[in-house]
Amino acid sequence: MPPRVVRARFVVGCDGAHSATRRLAGIDFAGRSFPQRFLLADVEADGLERGRVHVFLARTGPMFLFPLGTPASWRLIVTLPRSAPRGPVTLPVVQAAVASHTREHIVVHHPAWLTEFTVSSRLAEAFRRGRVFLAGDAAHIHSPAGAQGMNTGIQDAVNLGWKLALVCHGEAVPALLRSHERERMPVARAVLAMTDRAFRVATVQIPVQGPGSADRQSPDSRRLGTPVRAHRNAA
Repeated sequence: MPPRVVRARFVVGCDGAHSATRRLAGIDFAGRSFPQRFLLADVEADGLERGRVHVFLARTGPMFLFPLGTPASWRLIVTLPRSAPRGPVTLPVVQAAVASHTREHIVVHHPAWLTEFTVSSRLAEAFRRGRVFLAGDAAHIHSPAGAQGMNTGIQDAVNLGWKLALVCHGEAVPALLRSHERERMPVARAVLAMTDRAFRVATVQIPVQGPGSADRQSPDSRRLGTPVRAHRNAA
């Protein structure tokens, strides 16, 4: 598609963590990147009880398997050892990561999607520069711990959208737009603080207990109505 020139009263950058809008507006994106590496895979898996969230704890970090349905039966998130080589994510790499987190015989196959990711925590120094605004991941990124990313981004858009509509239709003064950053910046700071703490707790490397604690299940552990089975790996 050839380039097009669009003239508008305002620009809203909702273009993600690597936002060109933010960069061109000269807005700093300060923060940090965590050293841990993770695999994310949508796969089929043998050896798992269906209808449960499976959590395995190992010295290298946690492994999660969530019932998905489509495009595959399971979503796998697993910490990679720091010594793991870098390169393309393949099914054998995923299987080796799974085997390093549990003694149970879990076989993954028929992947729908495989990728590696890292986690960063960053906040834009401003959500507005002149007539340019930022929302969503362009304004803030953080750990997926707590599953707050989509909600926070949607709330940014809702907060800004109705204000822009009123201003553009002449039903409110432009000064109303100043409230976007005043209202949303504290929320973003709080989400980053909460997710940073949760991420550090989830990924802390501590000695695990002996074989007697190899498989524990809390009778009342539930999340969104799904029974959670927690595993502790002694290896």
